[in-house]
Amino acid sequence: MNNRFSCDKMLYDIVKWLRILGYDTEYKRYIKRDKSRIFITSNTQLKDVFLLEHDTLPNRLLKINKAFNIVQYTKLFSKCSICNEDLIIADEDDMKYLNKYIRDSFPEFKKCSKCGRIYWKGSHYKKMMKFLKDLFPDLLDF
Repeated sequence: MNNRFSCDKMLYDIVKWLRILGYDTEYKRYIKRDKSRIFITSNTQLKDVFLLEHDTLPNRLLKINKAFNIVQYTKLFSKCSICNEDLIIADEDDMKYLNKYIRDSFPEFKKCSKCGRIYWKGSHYKKMMKFLKDLFPDLLDF
């Protein structure tokens, strides 16, 4: 399944987590509706959308998963959580500005192919993985 999403400006937390799960997810203040994308909003005035009512982040992600089975097709940490571009393996030159301790402590680094942001499996990664494992204990096998 190749779900692509668009979210309105009220749902940045959802955008971030859909990107962490590997989904192409647009986030703009004003989004021109693209029929090839599933539009997620909490705006009850809009038609032909996936309505996501105000709730906790975990409950909203569970609702999206129930509707679109996002966990089954996840590609964890393959998208930049900031700009939605694909992550690629970082080379030595990409990491020259990182702290030496960070460079020496982790075996693999990825970078955003657009903004250049560097990612590694540090404490933020561990916290995100715990959040996902707690939320989807039977669905994610890490």
